[in-house]
Amino acid sequence: MAYQSALLLSPTRGASRFRLAIKPRSGPTRPYAWEIYDDERDELLRQSAQRFRTFEESWAAGSIALEKMRARPLTLADSAAPLHQPHLHSRPG
Repeated sequence: MAYQSALLLSPTRGASRFRLAIKPRSGPTRPYAWEIYDDERDELLRQSAQRFRTFEESWAAGSIALEKMRARPLTLADSAAPLHQPHLHSRPG
């Protein structure tokens, strides 16, 4: 199933200030990537360095990264943190 636009979770302030988005990328075999945004500062915090074959694979990996971010306190260093995360799921392909 092809997705033409990103699927975004509804932003909620406070503990749920982060938002996961799945974005289509170029590439026929692995066209999806995840991104995490901070809705209070309206900025991209993290994005996957790895591309995924399906929307669902990207969502699963992005959800893990999002939960890890929510589990720790947000610091000023987060706005300067690298955008790429090491891959969380790896499948031959």
